[in-house]
Amino acid sequence: MKKRLLCLLLILLVFPVYAFSDGREGTSNYLYTLHREPVAAPPAYTLAYSLTARDYPDMDGLDGMVDAYVTEDAVYILCAKRLVVLNHDLSFRCMVKTVTGEDGTGTDLDACSGITVTVDGDIYITQSEKSRILHLNPDYTLKRIMERPVIVGYENVKYRPTKMVVDNAGRLYVISKGMYEGILELNADGSFTRFFGVNEVKFTPWQLLWRVFSTREQRARQSLWLPSDFTNLCIDQDGFLFATLLGSEQETVKRLNAKGENIIKVPTQQPYPSGDLWVNQSGFGIPTGPSQFIAVDTNDCGVYICLDSTRSRVFAYNEDHSLLFVFGGPGDREGYFRNPVDIAFIGDNILVLDALAQSIEIFSPTLYGQALMNAVRSQYRYGYETAAEYWQETLLYNHNFNLAYSGIGRMLLRSGRYEEAMEYLKKGEDRVYYDKAYEKVRTATMRRYFVPAVAAAAAILILILVLRLIFRKKKDRNPEDRPSAPVPRWSPAWFRETFLGFPFRLLLRPFKRFDEMKFERRGSYLFAFTVLFLESLTAVMSYVYTGFLINYNDIYRVNSLYLALTVLFPVGLFVLGNWCVTTLLDGKGRLGEIFQVTMYAIFPMCLLQLLGLLLSNVLVLDEMVIVTALTAIGGVLFFVYLFIGLAVVHEYGFGRCIGCLLLTLLAMMVLVFILMLLFALVSDVVDFVTVLSKELMLKFF
Repeated sequence: MKKRLLCLLLILLVFPVYAFSDGREGTSNYLYTLHREPVAAPPAYTLAYSLTARDYPDMDGLDGMVDAYVTEDAVYILCAKRLVVLNHDLSFRCMVKTVTGEDGTGTDLDACSGITVTVDGDIYITQSEKSRILHLNPDYTLKRIMERPVIVGYENVKYRPTKMVVDNAGRLYVISKGMYEGILELNADGSFTRFFGVNEVKFTPWQLLWRVFSTREQRARQSLWLPSDFTNLCIDQDGFLFATLLGSEQETVKRLNAKGENIIKVPTQQPYPSGDLWVNQSGFGIPTGPSQFIAVDTNDCGVYICLDSTRSRVFAYNEDHSLLFVFGGPGDREGYFRNPVDIAFIGDNILVLDALAQSIEIFSPTLYGQALMNAVRSQYRYGYETAAEYWQETLLYNHNFNLAYSGIGRMLLRSGRYEEAMEYLKKGEDRVYYDKAYEKVRTATMRRYFVPAVAAAAAILILILVLRLIFRKKKDRNPEDRPSAPVPRWSPAWFRETFLGFPFRLLLRPFKRFDEMKFERRGSYLFAFTVLFLESLTAVMSYVYTGFLINYNDIYRVNSLYLALTVLFPVGLFVLGNWCVTTLLDGKGRLGEIFQVTMYAIFPMCLLQLLGLLLSNVLVLDEMVIVTALTAIGGVLFFVYLFIGLAVVHEYGFGRCIGCLLLTLLAMMVLVFILMLLFALVSDVVDFVTVLSKELMLKFF
């Protein structure tokens, strides 16, 4: 009896571990935040079963698999030398190795590279190395052989069709390896029409700068820079063409319209659908570099999946190009891939061809994946209330899923529950719809409190004017009470003059006040350091407390010291650099005066930054141009006051002051270079002392 209880206890302990490990087998369970950081996520798809040639007695092998195509009633698996046709339940239907034409001649299926099937059942198979396309009838007989089309100007370029699709109008879109001008668009009869979706070569600023200083021979070699080549394509339910690119870090997948233009547009700060956002750039024995998509497929609700050849993972995106889930990875375990070559939807299941394992991998959605796909499908079909219910279910499995919060918030917005919608939309970081909900809430609040607020402001203003008038009359009646002696230091009057009087008068008459600062010592170090502290504090506050609509910072990872140094270091560098330059150019300003001038020039910019920070929390997106204008005006005022102050303090003319500022920038760069050398030297000394101490410890102790 005790042994039975012990066995039962062990089963109960082991079963949950087994269940969880099996549910997570073979999946890369993560998503990316808008800050491009990976976060854990439950598995949306797991391996249902794997099929090999041993599962089909009538099949002699699945070696050389290259492509898959799914229709409403069949699954076509193309290998290099055969075509395997399966039913939707993946039961065997037939296998084709040779196709026969109307004249009775047979043609072997070899060197095959891609397959597509039209709505009428016609089959197109590309033979890359033979530079032709086979057009088959629905009964797998040969209808015609489409040889190389006539393309004027490309007679010497080899024609190697690898992948293709056919639209509802009968137009053929063919990827020819080595033709970098784009996808070939052919008429139904096989004649060439145009290059479609041309990829442009984009140069970085560094490459453009390097080209300026290149020799003629180097520029001749640079002319060989070619655009990215297409790798695969498919047509979605709306008739647009999805195409994957090889070697492009910016646009690894495109959705092309009839003009061949990429219509994938993502909101500000949302990553482009390009696979992994955080990758290793170097390493031994591990995949490095960005994702490279080699296959793409779509379903009936706008979801498209892309296959990454770099890390053997499948990435799924919705119609708004937000990442839904990731699964797969390199390896020999179940659910991982050795060499995946193609993917396709079979209903809600996903088929993956593993060429090296010679297997067909079928992945089915988990409970989390089913809720997620149902939510996406309902939202795609405008069933927002139903979608919100599925999004709620999704959050039970993954409370880090921003898209679920956004979906619920959009439903609440359409229902008129604006304050609740704002809460969910903020969690989902959906700023576009948050702006709409916030505008409704702000309008209702202003209608409720506008009149009382204006009345209260008018009453306060009238009270202030009356009090000022009373005190002014009292001073006029008692002239003997007016102070004749200088204002005592640290008195309330001194603080009022230091922090309110002189700085604001300087804003109105900068030449006169900077002159007083130079010759009458009217400047205050206390005020200068206060402005420096306030500007540093503003940098920290702007990072955290800027309005949600324009604040894309990760406010949960704040380095206050670093943010403060972004103000302290440039100010110190400028003051020191300007003092070094003006010392050599007979400048009259001292180091302390340069510091004071800089701080008094920063003062108006700091005030405008604080005003913009306040307004960013009450304005809507269309009004945020006011915040941008305030920031720009603050920068202009800072430069103007700094220029005037330095010209007065150093007693320079206009031209000499401009030259002084340019030399100051050069001096700042020299100082940064010296600091970098100093840090490198200190680091080497520390490393030397550390190694020496370890050697001494090992030798004598």
